[in-house]
Order: sequence, then C-alpha cells, then structure tokens
Amino acid sequence: MAINGIACGLGFIRGQAIGGISSLLDLTKHIDGAASIGINPFSMPALIAFIITIWNLIFVYRKFPETLPPEKRGTGEMHRTINPFKLFKVQNIPGVTIVIWTNFIFLSAFGAAENMLTFLTYETLNYGPGKNGMLFVFIGFVLAMVQG
Repeated sequence: MAINGIACGLGFIRGQAIGGISSLLDLTKHIDGAASIGINPFSMPALIAFIITIWNLIFVYRKFPETLPPEKRGTGEMHRTINPFKLFKVQNIPGVTIVIWTNFIFLSAFGAAENMLTFLTYETLNYGPGKNGMLFVFIGFVLAMVQG
C-alpha cells in the first residue's frame, strides 16, 4: 500500500508540474477573441491533460491484451441496464445501498472540492496556473511523504 501511495503522490507531483509548465503558454494572449470562445488561462494545461489521457488510453489498449483465455471466460448472460441508479441498489444485502449512496455523495463532494481549489485560489489569492501548479506539486510532495 505504501508503494501505491508513493506512486500516486509522485504521479500527482509530475502531473501538476507538467500543468504548471504548460501554463506558461497562455492561449488568451496568442488568440484574438479567445475569451469569447471559452479559452482561459487554464486551457493549455487542460489540453495537455486531455492529450496525455488519450495517449494513456491508446497505450493501455495496445499493451495490455486480455489475459483470460476464451475457454475460461464465463458463458452466462449479463443483464445490463441503462439506468445508472440501479447500480446503487444491492437487493441481496440490507443496508449496503445506503452505504453505497453515502460513499457516492462523499466522493462527489471530495472530487468537487479538489477541482474547485484551483479556481478558489485564482479568485481569492490571485494564483495563476503556474502558482496553482506549484501548490499542487507541494500537495503531491506532502502526499508522497505521508504515504511513504
């Protein structure tokens, strides 16, 4: 678990450093009327993150084939639903549904808090993308040290 925690912390450091460095190219200064089409100082780090995500998706698809041989795969039918709320309902075990909903609400709120920290520091402390990148690098460093 410690190795996984350190790996996540180091990934957090590296990713935020890439975002901070890519924020040096402010697209709003190079594209006329950028604000009118939704481009802001955080657009370049978001674009770099999107490109890295697509690259990772292609990498995983090509380098990690299915390891379970076809003869050992299940032959039963799977019942899938388009209704996402049915994913939260466990019919066999009483009390688990409320735990699943509580966890979903907690994770949604926590994820929103992490995402909004960038914009909070931008508005209140006048941190640009570069300073926000350094802030998150520091958070990642602390995370890696605590997990290690």
